Amino acid sequence: MVYLLSFNSAQELLLDKRCGNNTTNTAYQANLNFVLSTLSSNASRAANGFYNATAGAVQDPSNAVYGLFLCRGDISNDACQQCVASASREILQLCPNAKTAVVWFDTCLLRYSSESIFSRLDDSNPITQYSAENVTETDKFNQALVNTMDEIAQRAADDGSSGKYFAVQEADYSEFNSLYALGQCTPDLSSVDCRTCLTNAISVLPNCCLSRLGARILFPSCNIRFENWRFYKVNATTAVPQGPATKKDDDGGISTRTIVAIVVPTVVIVAIVLFLVAFYIARRSRRRYDAWKQWRNGTPLALLDPTIGDSFERNEVILSIHIGLLCAQEDVEKRPNMASIVLMLNSFSATRPAPGPPAFFINWPIEVSESDKSIGIMAAPASVNEASVTEPYPR
Repeated sequence: MVYLLSFNSAQELLLDKRCGNNTTNTAYQANLNFVLSTLSSNASRAANGFYNATAGAVQDPSNAVYGLFLCRGDISNDACQQCVASASREILQLCPNAKTAVVWFDTCLLRYSSESIFSRLDDSNPITQYSAENVTETDKFNQALVNTMDEIAQRAADDGSSGKYFAVQEADYSEFNSLYALGQCTPDLSSVDCRTCLTNAISVLPNCCLSRLGARILFPSCNIRFENWRFYKVNATTAVPQGPATKKDDDGGISTRTIVAIVVPTVVIVAIVLFLVAFYIARRSRRRYDAWKQWRNGTPLALLDPTIGDSFERNEVILSIHIGLLCAQEDVEKRPNMASIVLMLNSFSATRPAPGPPAFFINWPIEVSESDKSIGIMAAPASVNEASVTEPYPR
């Protein structure tokens, strides 16, 4: 199942929640408020991003409350305190009067229970969240993902000396694509229980998340995550080993190669970057022109990905294409401002001018039809070195 993400009032990203049975016992609520206040006030002082607290366990065991929080291993103490403080407030609204609750935010987890939860593995009922988009090189990606996650599980479980049980890692699965992954357990677990929890989380991946651009598996005691972008911070306490890059061998399989560091002069790097930028602009320019030409020919729906099939609203698609072309016009004065865009999106009756040719049109070369020439479009002359640079207009 795909879970929707939301932001709370403090702009912390809420991932999910799990609420237990309700109680209206005032003594329990008083102990809960004390535990949540204790957790929040100690978040900025937790060296390993973890803290637990108890209320009523000795004086009134029937109304005892056990609580803990876990902050992501790469964030600062201030960021941890902000997330825990927000979670302490939100958990009462997300799970009102609950005797047991867990809330997962992007950078922290907070949970409490009427029974002791300390040093006890809880890997029940996994919560899965994943991207709707798939990677292109699925076989190489999935192999790199499994290898990377196995390595992370081992490294995180062996990380007890730092007090975090936390590990991140990067791996190249093709020449231009990388995988970024993270694994973490609550530090009150044993090393064996941490490895078990992470292994169980990894075992969920084939059922939901292989070939996806990103995913999370959430347990109360541990979590794993991977993305195609670096979503964590890199600092002295979270050294990120670079996994072996992959390439096809002669048999079409995957082999590893050694990554060699090469010192490249700055001027060479700058030249390469400028070339790539110019190539990117030229490629995007051609695509914009072809989008625009489909519109002018009355066939805008040809721009749709054929895999979408019939699962779309025709008018909404045409409206989106129309607005996109207006925003890409060469003349900056003819591009709509944000207020106009909002109006057009919210009203099909709003006036929408016909879009002109897109900006940054570079011919490399392409054929220009007589009808194109009739409205003033000409092939752009190539420069002497077959490259051209267009100064971008500010938006």
